[in-house]
Amino acid sequence: MRKIVLLFAAICCCAVMNAETYGLNVGGVQVTSENAADIFGDGTVSYDATKNQLTLNNAYISVDYTTNNKGAIVATGALDIVLKGTSNRVTVSNMPEYSAAIMTAGTLTIMGDANASSVIPLQIFCSNGCALYALSGDIMVINQVSVDIMGASPSNELGCVKAMSGQFIIDGADVSMTPCRIRANGTTMRFCEIASPSDAMLDADGRIIRKGTTTEYGNNMQVVITSLMRKVIYGVTPRHKGNTAKIDDYIPTESQLFRWLPIGDTYTLTASPAEGYEFVAWYQVDSENQTTLLGKDNPISYTILPTSNIVYAQFEEAEPDPEEGIEEVESGKWKVESYKFIKDGVLYIERNGKIYNAVGTEVK
Repeated sequence: MRKIVLLFAAICCCAVMNAETYGLNVGGVQVTSENAADIFGDGTVSYDATKNQLTLNNAYISVDYTTNNKGAIVATGALDIVLKGTSNRVTVSNMPEYSAAIMTAGTLTIMGDANASSVIPLQIFCSNGCALYALSGDIMVINQVSVDIMGASPSNELGCVKAMSGQFIIDGADVSMTPCRIRANGTTMRFCEIASPSDAMLDADGRIIRKGTTTEYGNNMQVVITSLMRKVIYGVTPRHKGNTAKIDDYIPTESQLFRWLPIGDTYTLTASPAEGYEFVAWYQVDSENQTTLLGKDNPISYTILPTSNIVYAQFEEAEPDPEEGIEEVESGKWKVESYKFIKDGVLYIERNGKIYNAVGTEVK
C-alpha cells in the first residue's frame, strides 16, 4: 500500500514555466494548461480541466514502466475518461505488481461519448500490474463502451481492477478480463450480465467465481460481461414533411433519431401526421434488412429486442375532400343548395350558379 501512495507523490513534480500544471500524467507527458487541448499533438488525447475530463479519440498510449512513467494514465484526484472513435489502446510494459495502467487518487469513470452511435472500445494491456486502480471512490464503466483488459498478474494482490474504498460498477457496458480478478468493496452490474463462462457468478465480495465453488477462474480464462442496452432507431417515411415519430416522451423526429434502451423493456411509439397526411402503419427492419409490418395501431407498444431495433412510421398524403374549399352560403332564411354531377367521367359540383371541380376550383 505504501508503494502505491508514493507513486502519486512522484507525479507532477516538475514546474512548467508560464503554464498551470494539472495533477495528470498521460503517456509520460505532464498535462498543463498549454498542452491540455492536444496532449500528444496528434488530436487523439485532450483534457478539460473544468470538467476533470480526459478524452481519448482513437488514442494509442504506450509506455515502458520507469521511474518517471508510473503508468499510462495517472491522476492525483478523480478522473472521467471519455472514449470516442473506433479504437483506443493503453499499454504499459515491464510493470511491477504494485502498479496500474490507469491509476487515480479518486473516483475513476470510463464512459462513452453521450452522442455515440456505436459502442466505443478501449483495450488495456497491463503485463504484471493492475489495469484499473482507484485509491478512493468507485471505479465505473458506463454508457456504450467496451473495455477489454488483458495481462493482469494473477498473483498481484491488486487484482485486475482495484477500488480501495469503493465499488466496481458496470452500467450498460461491455467488460472482458483475462484473468478476471476484481478487488473492490462489492461489484454492481446494471443493464449488463455475465455472458461467459456460462457457470460464472458474482459472490458476496464482488468477485466473479465459478458457480458452486469459492474459486476464481484460471489465469488464461476470459470472463465476459455484456451490455443489455441496444440502439433503437426510430423515424418516419416520408421524411421532412412535418410528420413525426417518438418513443415515450423522448424527442420526436421528422427524420430519424436513436436511443439506447434496455433489452426487454416496453415503450410507446407515437406517430403524429402533418397537415395533409395520414398515418398508415408502423414497420420494423430486422438484422437482415427485411421490413415487416409492426402494426397499424397508433400509439403502439414496442419491446426492445436483443437484435435489430429499427422502427418507422409510414405516412401517406390524405385523399382530398371533394367539397373542401366550398362553403355553404347562408343568405337570410335561405341556404344555397349544391349538387354533384358527373360529366365525361369527371366529378363537378354546382353551387349558387357556379360550377366547381372536385378540389374546389371554379370551372369557367
